[in-house]
Amino acid sequence: MISFNHPLMLLLILFFFLFLILKKSGLVAIPELKLNLVNWKGFFPKKNKLMEFGNFLCYFFWYCGIIFLIIALSEPIVFKNKQVYTDAGSSIMFLLDISPSMAAKDMNGETRIAAAKKIIRKFVAKYPGDSFGLTALSSSAALILPPTIDHKVFLSRLDSLSIGELGDGTAIGMGLAVSSAYMTRTKLNSSYIVLLTDGENNTGEINPKTAAEVLVNKNIGFYVIGIGSSGYTTLEYTDRKTGKTYSGSIFSKFDEVELKKIAQYGNGKYASASSPEILENIFNTISKQVPAAQSNFTRIIEENLYVYFLSASIFSFVLVWLLRRIFMRVYL
Repeated sequence: MISFNHPLMLLLILFFFLFLILKKSGLVAIPELKLNLVNWKGFFPKKNKLMEFGNFLCYFFWYCGIIFLIIALSEPIVFKNKQVYTDAGSSIMFLLDISPSMAAKDMNGETRIAAAKKIIRKFVAKYPGDSFGLTALSSSAALILPPTIDHKVFLSRLDSLSIGELGDGTAIGMGLAVSSAYMTRTKLNSSYIVLLTDGENNTGEINPKTAAEVLVNKNIGFYVIGIGSSGYTTLEYTDRKTGKTYSGSIFSKFDEVELKKIAQYGNGKYASASSPEILENIFNTISKQVPAAQSNFTRIIEENLYVYFLSASIFSFVLVWLLRRIFMRVYL
């Protein structure tokens, strides 16, 4: 709903059009002003159709600029409803494998990482009042984003993740250590780590068993999801650092036994997803076990649209100047 802080200013629009009508009828005259943007004797000489069209555009955008300026002076505002959550909610850290094997296209034609990102987006949408964080792992691990209530930032960081940024190994132990190191410092009601990977731990200085046991001591919920299946599959990805594209057929080694052990070490749960449908079912199950923030109220906030109309007004005046001085090569 749009309102105005100074609605009487809108009457200037009526006066402006009334002035144009009186001017056209010859009842009023405008004093000549020596300004670069104003020439009420005509913008262009009517030599040809192109000049006439340019003349029309100049008048049109000039009038639009004046109208936008008047609207800006009236200070238009729009009221929006915003859900405000009063309890802390859950803190959920996604630990996502970005090793090259996650580019395997065995998820109904999608890559494993694309399927993972898609289902994470759906899951986040179900928890508007909860915090989400992101850690990436490959041959090393890095905290991409600590848990935040700003879901737009989270999803932006999620989309920006690309295959091969952290090497070509799978350091699950390091990934768990990085994730749990931050999660233990949070003061939220409940904390969870969701690991999505397709490989076995084959690098890193930290043993997955040691890292997973820390989760038990800190009372952090733990889910391990294995993506993909063992066997030959196609792979294709572009290394952002070098710009080189890799493609071909690889033998995917999916160590489900090891992933189950890691889940047990962390007193967590393991599930395997060989298709997007199964992956979605797994996340539906998780959503039943992870409570969403419930206590909330609706706050009405107002957004001032002044700057948008002022920008449109300035843009219109600049466009008139460009038409007169550059494109039409007319100088006052």
